Amino acid sequence: MFFESNKEFYPTPALLAEKMLAKCDMKRVASILEPSAGKGDLAYETARKLFESRHSSRFDYDYLDKLDIDTIEVSPELRRNLIGAGYRVVFDDFLNFKSFKKYDLIAMNPPFSNGELHLLKAISLVERYGGQICCILNAETIRNPYSHSREKLAQAIEKYSATVEFIENAFVDAERQTGVEVAIIYFDIPDNRSDCNIFDELQEAVKIREELNEETQVSAETNDFIHGIVKQFEFECEAGVKLIREFMDISPRFLTSFKEHSYYNKPILNLEINSHYSKYDSDMLNAYLKTVRKKYWEALFASDEFTKLMTSSMQDDYMSRISSFANYDFNLYNIYTLKQDILGGMSKEIENTIMELFETFAYKHSYSPEFNNCIHYYDGWSTNRCGVLGQKVIIPMYDAWNYRREFDPNYYVRKQLSDIEKVFNYLDGGETPETLSVDKVLDHAKAINQNTKIHFKYFTATFYKKGTLHLLFHDPKLIKRFNIFAGRKSGALPPCYGKKPYNSMTENEQKIINAFEGEKEYKKVLADKMNYLLDFTSDDVLPMLSVSENCA
Repeated sequence: MFFESNKEFYPTPALLAEKMLAKCDMKRVASILEPSAGKGDLAYETARKLFESRHSSRFDYDYLDKLDIDTIEVSPELRRNLIGAGYRVVFDDFLNFKSFKKYDLIAMNPPFSNGELHLLKAISLVERYGGQICCILNAETIRNPYSHSREKLAQAIEKYSATVEFIENAFVDAERQTGVEVAIIYFDIPDNRSDCNIFDELQEAVKIREELNEETQVSAETNDFIHGIVKQFEFECEAGVKLIREFMDISPRFLTSFKEHSYYNKPILNLEINSHYSKYDSDMLNAYLKTVRKKYWEALFASDEFTKLMTSSMQDDYMSRISSFANYDFNLYNIYTLKQDILGGMSKEIENTIMELFETFAYKHSYSPEFNNCIHYYDGWSTNRCGVLGQKVIIPMYDAWNYRREFDPNYYVRKQLSDIEKVFNYLDGGETPETLSVDKVLDHAKAINQNTKIHFKYFTATFYKKGTLHLLFHDPKLIKRFNIFAGRKSGALPPCYGKKPYNSMTENEQKIINAFEGEKEYKKVLADKMNYLLDFTSDDVLPMLSVSENCA
């Protein structure tokens, strides 16, 4: 049972959740964080309903759709449940959570065993901008401050005049019952801004950026692109937040009139975020951070370091989801989570791309004798329409020339050649040294007006004005891997291919092998299966994304 394997999981009863959140001023809340979210009962159920009831009299009904809720959950099973329910999960371990985002309210029911550490973490997050915290703790945590962390919490309660209410039997009728006495602690922490020192900060920011650029350059040289770009993101967030907050401090001094309380009195100077301006500090701050997050996710998906092994369809898919990625911090944890997501769908994507490419090379344009010469046909296992590609392939290509009949390969040409190169990257397994990217090779060819014998990593390409592309592949071994994979996947080769010795095969199986490659070549495959029978399910498919699982 789930409760038995998660000793600290005590879902918050509805009545207790309503009682604790009734202490909060929801009219000051636009963003909520629920750490140790469990099933998301506090933020997505109780807090959302309370938020809607407190704003039901507003004329701006769209305001109800602006509630921004994040959750954190350490249990993988509970994280999957939250995501399945449509909730946003931004991190796993709250005690290691880091974000520049401003949360107006943190609603939490942390583990009873070390709840004070979780509450202290929440206080440290809210102290930056100010905000509210509502938390359930084991009453003994407050009554018996025997440890350093409990003493520190007691000092914070006194410092911020937090309210503490003890409740007995709060979990007696809960989904998971316990007779322990609990305490509801409510903090309302003011915004503690320092005096304006914007010019000093900006000078320091220039120095930090210069140092960071040097470090990022070194990181790139040592293949640490991911860590470098995350550090740059953190710098940009921190610098922007300081600018916004200091502007908010000084903007009242730049009003259009001396009539300080006039409704029409607006600041002469405004800050804008993508042509968006809000007078509310938290709205502008979080809007800025969201825009920066989006920029960095876009940069990651557009970078060669990240996308060099992704097919164009995978890139298009992830780029189409940029708006949703903007809700997640650009950190190592989320990048690692993304890596797992990519790897989860990578195997099928690779297989589909190889089979689509084989269909393009072999059959799609076989109506023409010129294209039909690409392939040697044989009677396959499941169909008599099967083939083996040779080293030279000819396909139609009408998009390599502009209207002036000059060599000018467009996006479609680049996309198709990139997908071919990426497929052979997988087939190659890193054996071939890196060369210039497809785009750079084509740019150079265009600059010198070269359309014949253009040398790429795995093939030489010649474009003809009549509308054909001739590809000559460099390595016969890669073409053989390509043919074997396509033959096995399509069912053209016997199910026993690569498993049974030739002499143990039936007469019909031997007939297929003879037509496909012959006994001698088949024995080479059996002697070196790792080299020819490829598996695309390995976790090493994207080695450049080797971010540690413990990176958080």
